[in-house]
Amino acid sequence: MYRLLIADDEALEREGLELIVKRFMPDIFDIAHAENGRTAIQRADEIRPDIVFMDIKMPGIQGLEAIREIKSRHPQAKFVLVTAYDNFAYAKEAISLGVKEYLLKPMRRDQIADILGKLTEEIAAEHKKREEELRLSERAMEFMPLAEKEIALSLMLDPLYDHHLEPLFGLLDLRVVCGCACVISLPVKEDGTIDTPEGMSSEQLYEAVRSRAKATVPHAVAGPVVGRWIALFLVNGDESKPFFTFRTESLQWGKELSSFITGQLMIGARLGLGTVKPGIEGLRVSFREALYAAAAEGSERLQPFDRLPEEAAGAAKGLEVTVFPRGDDMNRQLDQLQEERGRRAGSVLDRVLDYIRKHYREDISLEQAADHAGLNPFYLSKLFKLQTGETFIDHITRLRIGKAKELLADEQYSLKEICYQVGYHDPNYFSRAFKRATGVSPSQYRQQKELSAGADQA
Repeated sequence: MYRLLIADDEALEREGLELIVKRFMPDIFDIAHAENGRTAIQRADEIRPDIVFMDIKMPGIQGLEAIREIKSRHPQAKFVLVTAYDNFAYAKEAISLGVKEYLLKPMRRDQIADILGKLTEEIAAEHKKREEELRLSERAMEFMPLAEKEIALSLMLDPLYDHHLEPLFGLLDLRVVCGCACVISLPVKEDGTIDTPEGMSSEQLYEAVRSRAKATVPHAVAGPVVGRWIALFLVNGDESKPFFTFRTESLQWGKELSSFITGQLMIGARLGLGTVKPGIEGLRVSFREALYAAAAEGSERLQPFDRLPEEAAGAAKGLEVTVFPRGDDMNRQLDQLQEERGRRAGSVLDRVLDYIRKHYREDISLEQAADHAGLNPFYLSKLFKLQTGETFIDHITRLRIGKAKELLADEQYSLKEICYQVGYHDPNYFSRAFKRATGVSPSQYRQQKELSAGADQA
């Protein structure tokens, strides 16, 4: 139910308005009364009204002043100003306060019903919008770890796709001026599993490391556990900050993270820290350095790449990740991860393509398809383009035009019928879309098919 506050110093006016509301819109409103401006403010604090009918002239605090105060406390409220005076100054000030309607006494019943109907529709639409925004916000929060892993994996695996990373960084509100990578090498048991404290799973370990990194580093992107390795990318988006300052900060962050892992989690991990590099490609280079540093011989828990012995660092600079010493297990894991990533993406895309095939005649959107697949729309858009080579909309258009071509070969269907059967609602728009895709209009295409069929028969 909606909450309605009626503020008027005349009891008969309040009661009369309540009777009209209950008669024309029964069981829709909880109604409260106020006999002056001060009481209206108090009652508004108590019930948080959706709609307020406010008389201008009341003892003490006047109607416009009461509206101003209530609006500051309850901005969601809709106001209807009621007055016996047709005064332009009142109307002007009411508009400036966001008053939705301005009614002159005596009010007609149909006016009251129309106004309440319109305002409740507005409120319902606003509630729906807020719920959708909340849902999208929740989906975005769920997507953030996925986006982080996708960024990290792309930096570790896909040197050809840097241009796809900028939108993903943007989704996390990150801009890459420079940055560096940190690779954590976890101890393993004889059976190859990670040596974690009793009762801690590798996923719990990952979440603990990720949470600590996010709390320690203002802009950190965490990759998934790959074998016994976790990659972190520390990002700086401040152009005014010198590289050496960010380098000093990253060393301090590395020390704090190392202390957390060894001291609080009680895990004998080794951290490799790459040098600070500019741009997204720089993060990829820094990752290779960090991996080399984490895999190199030494007793230091935190090993910056630029503090390795000169001959070791020099040997590493020209190497790809596939030939790093003691990094073979990571390379095997990366290869397996790349294969699994491809299979998973293919499986998700198969579901989306099947959904499109079943619903292309309807008004389907990227958001609906993403919801069906359990994905963020932005991620699906990126995945779709990478896997198919075309956009979501282009794919649907191609499918619809292809079906239209089949139907145009059958003369029993009119152009209008074909338009609706393939998912368009406007024959003119269908004709334009068909011509953009084929170079000819639907009627010209049908004529060409008829001429071609006649020539074949001859």
